[in-house]
Amino acid sequence: MDKMNNKLIYNTDIVVKEYRDHDYLIKPEQIILKYISKTKSNKRMLDIGVGAGRTTKYFAPLFEEYYGIDYAESMIRECRTKYSNFKYYFHEADARSLKRFNDNFFDFVLFSFNGIDCVSVNDRQKVLKEIFRVLKKDGLFAFSIHNINHIPTLFSFQLPKNPFKWKKEFKRRKEVHNLNPSAEKYYMNDFIEIIDGDIDFKATYIYSKPEAQVAQLKNIGFKVDNILSMKGLKIRPDNSDWQYIKDAWLYFLCIK
Repeated sequence: MDKMNNKLIYNTDIVVKEYRDHDYLIKPEQIILKYISKTKSNKRMLDIGVGAGRTTKYFAPLFEEYYGIDYAESMIRECRTKYSNFKYYFHEADARSLKRFNDNFFDFVLFSFNGIDCVSVNDRQKVLKEIFRVLKKDGLFAFSIHNINHIPTLFSFQLPKNPFKWKKEFKRRKEVHNLNPSAEKYYMNDFIEIIDGDIDFKATYIYSKPEAQVAQLKNIGFKVDNILSMKGLKIRPDNSDWQYIKDAWLYFLCIK
């Protein structure tokens, strides 16, 4: 998916500035943080797709060693500036090749904000295998995905409460329809590329069937311990009614 210029987009000043202003955890991340805070073996953490350091101030204090990586050099510069007074390690690196890290090195790996959806379907497999390699036995891996079952909502007109925003919403819906195949075609695939309007329709992401993501993780060797909705509700990995789970994002908690 690099041909879609996702890496180039995330290196731009306007996107870095937007990410600089992000300073919060969403509900499933808050639950993960609380869980991690109660874990005894918190020696090393890897924060993949760290961006401008949104998650750093929450997770880094829980670990003896904190490593944040991003394939966007501008994001890493922002992190180094923001946390210059802390002994955290920030590196420009690509999740498809974590060669700077040894096998079984990390106790916890986080890949938040659907960062894994910025690479192609084939490269997604590479990312997950690399994470499995650098994670210790019984280590925890948490990440989020775009949910393919949210696509009908994405394609529909979402009426804003503010009438002055209706025109913008009409434009968004029109662009989504113009730039993508029909919503019905997406259910023919387990993983699909879509331009959903993020970053002014410049970025392309992978949307996944949750059950396909569970299967992919199991094939690599992960145990899918839990799945969290955007509201922080727990969803069983063996759930048989995925079509009713319409959350835009889902968080996966996996154990090696």
